[in-house]
This record gives sequence, structure tokens and C-alpha cells, in this order.
Amino acid sequence: MYSIRNRRLKAQLILLYRMVSGASYFPDLNSFISFASSSRRPMLLKFHLPQTNDFFSITVPIWNSIVRNISTFLTPSQFEQLVVSSISRF
Repeated sequence: MYSIRNRRLKAQLILLYRMVSGASYFPDLNSFISFASSSRRPMLLKFHLPQTNDFFSITVPIWNSIVRNISTFLTPSQFEQLVVSSISRF
């Protein structure tokens, strides 16, 4: 069983995945984050407001550290497996 911190982090990462994949609606998402323009790493995100302390500023750096070696966009189940296998690092 994972700690409450790790379970919340997993939920945040899965919510972010749903937002960037279009499965969950977030108005004006592009003003907060966008995909980095890398064909070798299609899941890396850029954060547009780095001086804030909100959901994106906390979650995006962890997202990028998890997906930095991924060369294709993952399916929801593949992403969840990656998060579960990586979550203990944080």
C-alpha cells in the first residue's frame, strides 16, 4: 500500500494526463502548459507560469521526470503503469 502522498501524486499525474490527452476538459489549458516541441520525447510539457505555486507548477516537473525517456505518447493504461512503477522515487 502506498502512502497518502504517493496516492495523491498518482491521482494528480493521471488527472494531468487526462487533461493533456483531451479526456478531461480544462478551460484555457494552453495558457498554463503546452507540449515541448521534441519529436523524440512527445510527452514532455512546458510550464508557462514558473513563478506560481499551483497544480501545474507542482505536477509538471514530476511528469517530465517520469516521461523524459518515453519516445511515444502512451495510452492511459501504459501511463498508469509507468506512474505506478515510478511513484516510489518521489
